[in-house]
Amino acid sequence: PEEYELFQTRKGQTALKLVSDFINGEGYDSMSDEDRAKVITDLYGFARDTAKNSVLLSRGEQTEKSDYDKARAIKDAGGMSWAQYYQTKEGRDMDGSGKPGAEETAQYLFENFPEDKAKKIFDAYYPDSKTPYEEYAGHAQEIKDAGFTKQEYDALTATVKEAKTGAESWDSKGDNAVIDAVVAAVGKGLSEDGATLLITENTSKYYANPYSALIDSGRSMQESMDILNLIDAPGKKDGKEVPPDKAIQQAELKAYYKEHPEEEVVIALIWDSMGYTGKNTKDFETYKKTLK
Repeated sequence: PEEYELFQTRKGQTALKLVSDFINGEGYDSMSDEDRAKVITDLYGFARDTAKNSVLLSRGEQTEKSDYDKARAIKDAGGMSWAQYYQTKEGRDMDGSGKPGAEETAQYLFENFPEDKAKKIFDAYYPDSKTPYEEYAGHAQEIKDAGFTKQEYDALTATVKEAKTGAESWDSKGDNAVIDAVVAAVGKGLSEDGATLLITENTSKYYANPYSALIDSGRSMQESMDILNLIDAPGKKDGKEVPPDKAIQQAELKAYYKEHPEEEVVIALIWDSMGYTGKNTKDFETYKKTLK
């Protein structure tokens, strides 16, 4: 009887506080009656969990994990009212799948909260995430800078992935298919920034790295592609010649340099972008000396 009385008292006290905070908090007035009812049902559930743990504590037993603990941590991390917490909980399911993940949550927070609050809320949702919020937010910023909405970016990425899936047998990394798909999108009005983002994220490092280096050096998308197309050579597969595969290899840079020593600056830039300095490679300056 004493435990039941403790349970009922704590449940009533907690429910009264939670529901009062909800009703008097920011965002309540803009909610529908249906949504208000859902929230209050949840809050009564939180009150039950809190009351149950009060009984366990009175026995000297270990308390049980509660959804309330995480919900409160997320709410407090963002300095949110209960209405705002539930709007965030629903809103982060941006694709309506019912199972929002870390990337989707980060995208929602990026669009709806200041950076400091977004990070705190994300960390409360995913305290053990291997990918920090800053990484997700950086990608979201790139998408925004390229002039995309997330929906537009996802649609174009799906088109690019489909192109890679249907790549020619010689195009093992699908780089050629990606370039063709992006160039087609540019023809329909895709910006150069948008094209660069799609190319660098969906091609192998053997194309993305030198392409990014050329873009960063101030060259346009078309200028960068023209340069790489000059360096890229036909390859061999099963003893047969195949078209250029958009993978800029060290051997191709060496061959191009021998024919065009006047392009030394560009070749050195691409060489460095590929990281051709390591255990089994030489930096470009060292390589040049071997030719003399």
